[in-house]
Amino acid sequence: VPDVFGYVDFLRLPTLADKLRLFPDLARSFRIYENPLAIRYFSQTPYALVGHEAPLQVVKYMAVPVDPAEQAPIVLTPEQMAARPPHYLREVMAAHLASRAATFAFYVHQAPDSAAAMVDDATRLWRGGAMTKVATITIPVQDFRTPAQDDFAETISYSPWHCLHAHRPLGSVNLARRRVYREASALRHANRAEPPTEPTN
Repeated sequence: VPDVFGYVDFLRLPTLADKLRLFPDLARSFRIYENPLAIRYFSQTPYALVGHEAPLQVVKYMAVPVDPAEQAPIVLTPEQMAARPPHYLREVMAAHLASRAATFAFYVHQAPDSAAAMVDDATRLWRGGAMTKVATITIPVQDFRTPAQDDFAETISYSPWHCLHAHRPLGSVNLARRRVYREASALRHANRAEPPTEPTN
């Protein structure tokens, strides 16, 4: 959806068929992959980038797998999908990280034209604009399938707004996410009788 009002329109549609008819790009979200460590990740929404004594730039982010190499989506029949265990992606990721690290190249993509036209339309493709690699993300060898690690994952909060003001999310979708992520975290912690906590390091 382009903006937060588009979300309202989307949620009011009664069936999946209605949603697919009016939001045809939705079908792309049903793609199936073999390995979460071999997928390209990107920020659909824009963010601010403010350098030292520099004006605000509008950017998006992208993480591209280096090892393992990026994989294309796969096609499975309904029967093949039903035969897969519910946590197969978790198990594939665990098997990879048991023996070797995973690495991603992290890019900043600058808005190719007027920033004002880009901020509140999350569906607009950014054709052009500088794409700059700024970092390498390394996920080290580890076993994350432990009770302590699962408990840790359930007692932290995540939000795109966990950032410096200079890198803040932009646009109405991100403003909505700020509220929704906070409310979801509060509910999740209340269900576990845990006080909500914010990351400290």
